[in-house]
Amino acid sequence: LGLIDSTQKAHIESFQAKCVHLKERGDMAALSSCIDELYSASDATYKEAAGNDLKVYVSPYDARLWEKKGESRSFPPGHKVIESFLGGWNVQDGQPPMVSYKETLGAIHATNSIIAQQRYQECTDPPYEALECDGYESLRNVVDEVVRILHYSSSINNHNPPTRLLFFNGLLDLMCDHVGNEMFLNELPWNGRDDWILAKRYAWDPLHNNGKNTVPAGYVKEHKNLSFLKVLNAGHMVALDVPDVSLEMIRTFMNGKSFSLSGGSKQNMIQENPVELTNSAYCETEADGVIFVRFTAEIVVGVCLMLVMLLIRVAYVAGMRASKRQYDLIEMSEFKDQRYTDEIDSEVNLSQGKNVLT
Repeated sequence: LGLIDSTQKAHIESFQAKCVHLKERGDMAALSSCIDELYSASDATYKEAAGNDLKVYVSPYDARLWEKKGESRSFPPGHKVIESFLGGWNVQDGQPPMVSYKETLGAIHATNSIIAQQRYQECTDPPYEALECDGYESLRNVVDEVVRILHYSSSINNHNPPTRLLFFNGLLDLMCDHVGNEMFLNELPWNGRDDWILAKRYAWDPLHNNGKNTVPAGYVKEHKNLSFLKVLNAGHMVALDVPDVSLEMIRTFMNGKSFSLSGGSKQNMIQENPVELTNSAYCETEADGVIFVRFTAEIVVGVCLMLVMLLIRVAYVAGMRASKRQYDLIEMSEFKDQRYTDEIDSEVNLSQGKNVLT
């Protein structure tokens, strides 16, 4: 996206490596502080993307959008209206709720939230704070549950359909980005991990047959009951950005269909040998690859420069020799012309002398 350069990337990755080290040590309390530092470093990348002078910053939820500094969040569009319908909040300052939210909750059978004294908000802090207060230990339980589902589903017979897992990201979402999700999925310690890493990728185009679209809707990777879909032209709120694509995604998933067979076209993106993609190994492999590519590029550039200098030298010497040869030819020609002129003069003088004698 061009928001950061390689130096800023390395700065953020240094925080990430520190957090990974703390996670591997099991120091969850220190990990919480480290994650806060990582968030602060990453937040600066989009908050300063327009410079310090402008009053706007790139939305972390959609890299295509800009939000105003010092003002309440405007993303996603229309979320204030939804909060009014489901939570009874004012649409804006001084404007009362649009309807009685209790009637709305009754229509969708969600009145238990009233009994629990909860009011709907599009993005609320208590769930996040509940996860943070235990040092993100609850997140580890989620990982264990995902691995358990993958293990169990891969070992049952065809009479019991496996529990399917679908992870999806909008490619323009900076808050919950597809790169982090892909790294997470590659790290899952289940018995299909190596095959998952080598699994084929497909361009997913569910709307092409209906004549609604001419480009893929996203890219999908599948193995057994695990699917990962990257949705194009979408940010954090995929369903709002591409509702038709989102509907096809839900239909495909709920009907037990394969994304690769539902409008998928195979891509040549198969990795020949599985790589041990632990967090540290991933960073080391990436760093080694960068160093190798850089070293190779420097050698190639150096050889090319030497060849160019050699060609220039050869051209220069050839030009000098050609010029000298041309000069010698001109000098010789002038010498011959002068000699011819002298001979004519001598003959004229001799003829005149004979005439005088006569």
